[in-house]
Amino acid sequence: MKDLNIFKILIIILMVSIYFINIIRCEIDYKVPCGDGYCGFDQMCYNYNPVEDVSVCLLSDSFYLLELVQSFEKTWSDHRGDEFSLFRVKILNHSNKPISHIYIGTDFTFDLKQQNSSVWNIRLDTWNNFLTLPNYVNEIRPFSYHLFGYIVRGNTSPNMVIRSITYIDY
Repeated sequence: MKDLNIFKILIIILMVSIYFINIIRCEIDYKVPCGDGYCGFDQMCYNYNPVEDVSVCLLSDSFYLLELVQSFEKTWSDHRGDEFSLFRVKILNHSNKPISHIYIGTDFTFDLKQQNSSVWNIRLDTWNNFLTLPNYVNEIRPFSYHLFGYIVRGNTSPNMVIRSITYIDY
């Protein structure tokens, strides 16, 4: 009887562990709309003809026309002892076409100090955990960059994944 109870407890622990692992993984493992379908995990949507809405899903590892560079600036503690860190991110366009839209996926590691005031020069879509270019930025010019920043709890750089890019084709 004792072995049966231990077995039940181990099964429950295993089920709870799998549940939480799936929740954590699903934070950044969501599908991104792309043309008539969706891109899966570790893929990004490349919209190479926005006029005709021609899009394809590409593996993130094989796409080098865009780069995210996160730079750590500083860390401090407030009067309660909570630690915060300032990061700046440079979105580098290595292509010969302007970028009109970009979707950057985040997950639970993107734990802002304050939801609306701890991020700047980027638009935060809290419903989908996306970062996108703000309305006042029409494009990231070829071989140029856009800079944004944020303040997070702790001192670890959050996970960010490029999920979708739309280029302007003149």
